[in-house]
Amino acid sequence: MSGILKIKKFNETYIQLDAEPDILYEIADHFQFEVPGARYHPKVKAGIWSGYIRLFNLNNRLIYCGLLERVIEFCKARKVTPELVDSPAFGLPGQQDNIHLDDVQDYIDSLNIHSRGDKIEIRDYQISGVYSALKNKRKTVLASTGSGKSVIQYVISRYITENHGRVLIVVPTIQLVDQMYGDFKDYSTENGWDVEAECHKISGGKEKISKKNIVISTWQSIQKMESGWLNQFTGIIVDEVHTAAAMVLTKLMEKSTDVQYRIGLTGTLSKAKANEMVIVGLFGDITRITNTKKLMEDGHLAGINIKTIVLKYNESKPLFAKKIDYHKELEFLTKHERRNKFIRKLALSLEGNTLILFQLVEGHGDILYKLLMENCGDRQIHYVHGGVAADDREEVRHIVEDSNNSIILASFGTFQAGINIKKLHNIILASPTKSMIRLLQSIGRGLRTHESKTHLNLYDIIDALNVSKTKRNHTYLHGIERLSIYTDQEFEYKIIEVPIEK
Repeated sequence: MSGILKIKKFNETYIQLDAEPDILYEIADHFQFEVPGARYHPKVKAGIWSGYIRLFNLNNRLIYCGLLERVIEFCKARKVTPELVDSPAFGLPGQQDNIHLDDVQDYIDSLNIHSRGDKIEIRDYQISGVYSALKNKRKTVLASTGSGKSVIQYVISRYITENHGRVLIVVPTIQLVDQMYGDFKDYSTENGWDVEAECHKISGGKEKISKKNIVISTWQSIQKMESGWLNQFTGIIVDEVHTAAAMVLTKLMEKSTDVQYRIGLTGTLSKAKANEMVIVGLFGDITRITNTKKLMEDGHLAGINIKTIVLKYNESKPLFAKKIDYHKELEFLTKHERRNKFIRKLALSLEGNTLILFQLVEGHGDILYKLLMENCGDRQIHYVHGGVAADDREEVRHIVEDSNNSIILASFGTFQAGINIKKLHNIILASPTKSMIRLLQSIGRGLRTHESKTHLNLYDIIDALNVSKTKRNHTYLHGIERLSIYTDQEFEYKIIEVPIEK
């Protein structure tokens, strides 16, 4: 294949490609990816949807700006000549500001950032994250949970608003809106920056029109806003950007056609190619500035002790021998009396504040809560799930921070992202999961450093059901996948087998 591919910046969301039809058709094939688990989707089963997402639109010849370098790589591999075409309204694709690392360091020093009265020493990787984001204007910054991403967002927001224009910060939950606002206020106690004058919070039905320089919102609160509202901002920063594959957030970024700075931050990204390419397309290439292992070694995060508890079931007859159904298996496990009593006994035996994570509220959480309340003695039991108001969740967080022996029973979704309890000593995974993002985000809740601990104790329950001599049950296989994640993260773990009697 040979020829010329003309690349023109269409707007801040898209570039437009022009070439001979055979080149464009190959680009369309190259930039299509199967969505993980798509074969189980009702639309795929019904033949309505192929299960693939296509990032290049053959009709209008548009593709996300962030995929520019991937398009150029495509050209080089096929001896196609890429030709960048100047677009007067927006300049050349990939155009960068003249920003130097020393300038970023000096700017950070000038902010005089404090937290709770003490000056914050900005870490090298945080400086690197700020520099990378400002230098490239679009960037996906990957930094493990507990690395101080809120400080990075604070510096970026201050720089953009002082030099270019207004900033929109998008977070997943109402609680994180308040948390981000509170962090910004904390960082500004010694530098005279007026958070109330500079920042506006949007959540639920709160006013969406504001002239303040920084707007902090959940993506759900602004999902119906049109391009005109979004394009009043010079920069958009998306926290927990691994959720960007969600349709609503994707549409928000697509409508932000004039927004120049597009920065995403997260601690974890899915390995699925489709998700990665969407995020790169919307926010730019991925830069990892640090990882959990390095943060532990440097003392910025607590260490971790992982005990993998393999529950051995001795039912005399094989379970689900003919057909292993995941949902039936999950129902069997969540309602298994001995299993639930084991979790209760384990939680009550642990010293320090303990978080029990589960998946199903009515099917499992309610059962565990009843068991714990019947046998907790004088220990405080807190039950947190999607039906609990954000203010009540925040109250639980404050209570636990002042406690030494509380138990928090929480659904994965409520404690997976953004809720920080430094004084957390133990986590029990009471429900199976194979999601790397869910697992690492959940673990990250317990890795914050605190004077009361040197490490987090993680208890990962794996269920070895008596299925048949040749078959392994679904949740057991999910457990094996979690072990591989621990290995990838360089976490050591110990396997303990425990028999579960009838």
